[in-house]
Amino acid sequence: AIKNFPQLEKEQLKFKDDQLIKQIESSDQAASNAWYAQLNASDEGLKNNWKNNINDDNWAEMNIPGYWSNEPIGKVNGVVWFKKEIDVPQNMLGKPAKLLLGRIVDADSVFINGNFVGTTSYQYPPRRYLFNAGVLKAGKNTVIVRIVNNSGNGGFVLDKDYLLTAGNDTINLSGKWKYKLGAASKPSPSQTFVRWKPVGLYNAMIAPLANFNIKAALWYQGEANTYNPKEYFSLMKTLISDWRRTFHNQNLPFIYVQLPNFMEAKEFPSESSWAELREQQRNLLAEKNTAMAVAIDLGEWNDIHPLNKKDVGIRLALQAENLIYGDKKTVFAGPTFKSITAAGNHLVLSFN
Repeated sequence: AIKNFPQLEKEQLKFKDDQLIKQIESSDQAASNAWYAQLNASDEGLKNNWKNNINDDNWAEMNIPGYWSNEPIGKVNGVVWFKKEIDVPQNMLGKPAKLLLGRIVDADSVFINGNFVGTTSYQYPPRRYLFNAGVLKAGKNTVIVRIVNNSGNGGFVLDKDYLLTAGNDTINLSGKWKYKLGAASKPSPSQTFVRWKPVGLYNAMIAPLANFNIKAALWYQGEANTYNPKEYFSLMKTLISDWRRTFHNQNLPFIYVQLPNFMEAKEFPSESSWAELREQQRNLLAEKNTAMAVAIDLGEWNDIHPLNKKDVGIRLALQAENLIYGDKKTVFAGPTFKSITAAGNHLVLSFN
């Protein structure tokens, strides 16, 4: 299949060299280790044990959620420490508790009253930290968050939940937090994800399954292709054909998710590579035994990995009931656009 795309094949042939892969991975790892070692060694917060309840009189203040590039500290990469004091009522004690910190760019380590409660190493997962009953105390409690920002704008992603819950009680953590720079740094060195190179994932994750009986394929992807949406149709058409050959089934059902909404709404109409890719996905329905679950209403403007996967799964299941299991009674999708015609000063839309 890769031979249909000469540039991708050229890259694939390059990475057949195991020695090259070892060299790249070794070099990347050494650069990453050196960056983190330098960052940790220069972090004033680690040197002076800021995770405990230290004097914050000379710390600045900002609203959370938000990004510190909009604050006097400016656009800086490295480590920034955040602190918030909260009053915990007696009725929240003696219960398992949960800390929700939305999403953070990029990595975080979190402490409550000096106790470590959780860490996440990159920006995309939602921050949900469960901890035991003995961590909280009645009255004043201190939440400390150490953020490592590798590149771009560091901080707390907007329009997410920032809460502390125990039992049926909740404390809202949005609002004023204290913050202080621990260490400034150049952006972290980029990494080469060899496994994401052409045919890398196929060789590791699809080819080994070739002798299994596969009922169907469910596919949710496309975000990484929005830089060149025009190519997506031919890539997907080739992939579907190749998988059907791999699994010895020329009619293998292939059900996929159309990209959801993402990024801030624009005030005026404009070009959108995301919309263009969704149209390429719609065109893919011309391939036999395919179906598409629409998810335009299930995304989040501020999250390329929206949390609501349950409804995505339900819509895929409805498509499967119709396409694979022949259930013609279930309503498996909404109307699909068919055509548009001009009628005087009106435009008439028709749907299947």
